[in-house]
Amino acid sequence: MIKFNWQIIGHKPIISYLQAMISNNTLGHAYLFYGLNGLGKNTLAQYFIKSIYCCSNQSPCDSCAHCRQIVRQIHPDIIYLECQPGKKNITIEQVREARAKIHRGTFLNSHKIIFIRDAQTLSLAAANGLLKILEEPTAKTIFIFLTPTLKGIPETILSRVQVIKFLPVPLKELEGYLIKKGLDKSQAYQLAHLSQGCPGRVLSLLGHSKLLAEYQHGQQILLSQISADLNSRFALVEKLAGQAKSEKSQQNAAQFLAQISCLMRDALLVKNLCFDKVTHVNLKSELANFSAPYSSLRLAALLNRIKMTQRYLGQNVNLRLALENLVLEF
Repeated sequence: MIKFNWQIIGHKPIISYLQAMISNNTLGHAYLFYGLNGLGKNTLAQYFIKSIYCCSNQSPCDSCAHCRQIVRQIHPDIIYLECQPGKKNITIEQVREARAKIHRGTFLNSHKIIFIRDAQTLSLAAANGLLKILEEPTAKTIFIFLTPTLKGIPETILSRVQVIKFLPVPLKELEGYLIKKGLDKSQAYQLAHLSQGCPGRVLSLLGHSKLLAEYQHGQQILLSQISADLNSRFALVEKLAGQAKSEKSQQNAAQFLAQISCLMRDALLVKNLCFDKVTHVNLKSELANFSAPYSSLRLAALLNRIKMTQRYLGQNVNLRLALENLVLEF
């Protein structure tokens, strides 16, 4: 009887399902995990893979040769497919190389796993190349796809995999986990809400109270900047879009839009007294002051305008103009 040792926050139904398939030796040949970044898809996939290979009854043991090789990504029967640095897509050449490795058989007379991170970056040719081995998999071949969204995943692939959706972790559950890790109730409450149900977004802040304080102070400054006079808001745009066509400016603008989108959502929640759903719980009084001059309808309209500007960024629009038009709305 296998005793599983999966240190995962949340996702109990998914964990039970995958562990039962390992215990009963009823593994499928293809799985697709999808959900927001930071939910724990990659971490859970790692535990799943380790437990498929682990030699111990305490699985994973993290000490056997299989576990150690998986941690170092050098296991001979695991093929990793992911977008290479500087590239936009997983290429057909990478898929062809993976197919050649699959047909060589296993080194250890066990399963052969193809682990595909960021599956939404598969080029159309790469996806079609994978389809050939998905339709007629070799014995004991398992595909594991990870993606934050189903957008861009061809229907031909979706119809041949078990699609497993990851949902946000309940904040109370995450808060309890953080308290067990040694945080006081106030810190755990703040971090849990800051995560928006995605543990991966805040676990890196554990034991780094200075980083948390710096982030919270930055959000406080940002809130004051977008509510300042027009000249100050345009100066902020100038700082963000100084080199409008550079990748750095695009990244800065995307981060700015994501941050003010979250702040506008919080302002709308505070306006409607939904304090338990606010992300930046340390800024409740500042959010109340910010939202006071606005109606709920106006705050919702601002939130929609931010989301529209986010879509514009992917459409090769003039970055400076898009941001200036946005800050004019505040």
